Amino acid sequence: ARVVNLALGGNLRHKLYRSRTKVRSALIQAVRRVHCQPSAMVGPSPRMAAFCGGFRSIVTFNYDVTLDWMMNDANGAFGGNWFKDGFIGPSRTFDPTWRRLYRPIAPVPGATMVFFGHGSLVLGQDLNGREYKITNPPPTAGTFPDLLNTVFDEWKHRRTVPLFVSEGSKADKLRSVRRSGYLSTVYDDVLSKCGAAVAVYGFSFGASDEHVVDAFERAAPRYIAVSVYTGMPVYEQQ
Repeated sequence: ARVVNLALGGNLRHKLYRSRTKVRSALIQAVRRVHCQPSAMVGPSPRMAAFCGGFRSIVTFNYDVTLDWMMNDANGAFGGNWFKDGFIGPSRTFDPTWRRLYRPIAPVPGATMVFFGHGSLVLGQDLNGREYKITNPPPTAGTFPDLLNTVFDEWKHRRTVPLFVSEGSKADKLRSVRRSGYLSTVYDDVLSKCGAAVAVYGFSFGASDEHVVDAFERAAPRYIAVSVYTGMPVYEQQ
């Protein structure tokens, strides 16, 4: 709306600019308040890599950057790209031939593809609709550059809209997924074709995420393992 008003000379442009700035500032402050610091990854990262590296595909529904930190750290430690997310090349856009990335690239003997089912803080969309990944320069093993600052800088100075699904209901979330070429690919070609065995970790199966269950039903896996966090009240365990 702000861009259109600037182009047409609308009298709302100053109000829109102030509103946009306030919303962006509030989003940055909220993320800073709840997100862990890079130092928190020093201990868990190798254990996360050992666990996650056993899967062919991972679809995360978290928006945070901890998985991305782990991927970069593990790839540095392994001396090659075991973990891949399909956002490659100078433009960091999603590779339409992403299936080829399942093939291991020497010197590592395997590969795990990582997908962001509802988007992520590291994904953005520019004013032309181009979806891309926000990255830091390649780190060395055991280092965790502050990717969040890079993300915030993109939001503040490069006219990037964060790409993640924040709507409440199942129908609203699915509509938001359908507005994104990348998220639609994950939903149709990864979740809905997830294979014979699925492990689910840290997912609540709430009413607003029934579209994910619908995708599983289309895939019809033979085996499903679901983790249960028993620290919650019994009535909240689904």
